[in-house]
Amino acid sequence: MQSSQSGLKTYRRILSYVKPYWFLMLLALVGNALYSAMDGYVIHLLKPLMDKGFIDKDLAYLETFPLVLIGIFAVRGTANVMATYCFGYVSGHVVSDIRRQLFAKFMRLPASDYDKATSGQMISKLLYNVDQISAAGGASLTTMVREVALIISLLVVMFYTSWRLSLVLLIIIPIIALLISFASKHFRRLSHKQQHAMAEVTHVTEESLKSYREIRIFGGQAYQEQSFNKAIMYALRYNLKFTMISALNSPIVQMVGAVAMSLVIYIAVAKLHVSAGTFVTMITAMVAILKPLRNITGLNAGLQSGVAAAQSVFATVDAEEEKDTGTTVLARTRGHVQFKNVSFSYPGHNKTVLHEINIDVKPGESIALVGRSGSGKSTFVSLLPRFYDATSGDIILDGISTHDITLASLREQIAVVSQHVALFNDTIFHNIAYSMLGEVDEANVIEAAKMAHAWEFIEKLPHGLYTVTGENGVMLSGGQRQRLAIARALLKKAPILILDEATSALDNESERLIQAAIETIMKQSTTFVIAHRLSTIEHVDRILVMDEGRIIESGSHQELMSAEGAYADLRAFAMDSNH
Repeated sequence: MQSSQSGLKTYRRILSYVKPYWFLMLLALVGNALYSAMDGYVIHLLKPLMDKGFIDKDLAYLETFPLVLIGIFAVRGTANVMATYCFGYVSGHVVSDIRRQLFAKFMRLPASDYDKATSGQMISKLLYNVDQISAAGGASLTTMVREVALIISLLVVMFYTSWRLSLVLLIIIPIIALLISFASKHFRRLSHKQQHAMAEVTHVTEESLKSYREIRIFGGQAYQEQSFNKAIMYALRYNLKFTMISALNSPIVQMVGAVAMSLVIYIAVAKLHVSAGTFVTMITAMVAILKPLRNITGLNAGLQSGVAAAQSVFATVDAEEEKDTGTTVLARTRGHVQFKNVSFSYPGHNKTVLHEINIDVKPGESIALVGRSGSGKSTFVSLLPRFYDATSGDIILDGISTHDITLASLREQIAVVSQHVALFNDTIFHNIAYSMLGEVDEANVIEAAKMAHAWEFIEKLPHGLYTVTGENGVMLSGGQRQRLAIARALLKKAPILILDEATSALDNESERLIQAAIETIMKQSTTFVIAHRLSTIEHVDRILVMDEGRIIESGSHQELMSAEGAYADLRAFAMDSNH
């Protein structure tokens, strides 16, 4: 019962997206009702055609009948065109509206949600699941209205022709209702399984296509094919279960209808004396009513798939967004950053990743974070733009808690260059000027590219700044992509800069060229540098050595080398590794 109420509530919500297009929806409903009414009216004309035309030989009636028939089919065709176009228009716009809303939610979900779901699952939800909603809110509703209208028109014809014979039909209505109710529960449960299976297929496909170089280098084709086949078979299993229930549902309903029709034939022949026209009309109407009954029971499968998909989509649409409780809008910060007793654990995990971090970073100061993999360096810098919120303690920016600053203005103060460069399938100009389009001109972009030593390769490209980089910069080398990311950060001129292995993809020559540009921007910004190549951080003001989420050493390069502690050990290990 609760499941039925939940499904009804979900379907009402789907229909709420139709509300802005109510007039076109009304035209579609009228068109479908008129279409079905014409079908019923044609069957209604069989009785006078048989009795008057063929038995009584009424020539006048026979002469006018063809004209009436042509008129009926003209109205029927016009109604069909109107209904089909209007439903298509409404359905297309509803799908677009839901996709826009879902995509907007993706852009505002907290980072922890991205940790839980793969990009393949999210893409599947945006594409496959929303298409399933379209089937429920568009195609299913179209068929439902048309078939229900046809059933009503046929029932009217039957009761008008012979109400006694028509009463026999009433016995099958509760039976069909029970069958539909039983099937609905199974359809919805299997639909959830199907959607999960398709999300896994999308995930494996996306992962394999993105990593095709690694797969071929390491001979992983067979393994990836095995993973894909496993996902496909998982999806196929639930598709077949869904198909089996759907296949059984329709013939059972038709069998119930056939029994009712047999009773009508027996009663009409043995018990009642009816005219040939009445008999032909009743039998034709009963045969005709089986098709919409079958379609409605088959339609139930698509309807329940759509409801299940909608429940999944709406769960994301209703999900909590990033907490933006701040009210202070920063114009431009000086870059004074303080961590006060900051500890952090990832949501849903008991392990503490950062332990009571306390640091005071002055405006313009450069800080390097070093330590073994998993020591908490990346988590540390993720707290600055509030991708995650500290479990305890506070982060202060220019004397203001970052919780009191709006997310948008906080992130305007920060530029990030990471080892995993994100480039969009757009021009180099748009990638460097990303989020600042309309605010900067070509000269600004060229200046940033020159400072990042990217202009030397950009000007050699066939279309210069307007060369399309390809998906994630596939047309460029790793070093070129890294320099574009640095140019983007330079153009932003943010007072806080995060360099997460920013020179990791550069060869020695490129690194030498770009180090001067990085040092220039570091003088203008409060900078946090994560680096495994310790030779690149000797010039920073302070080095923080991290281990298991704690700061175990702090000082300049010379101070830490003199202390002969953890930093000196890391440095010695790095030098041994290079020899």
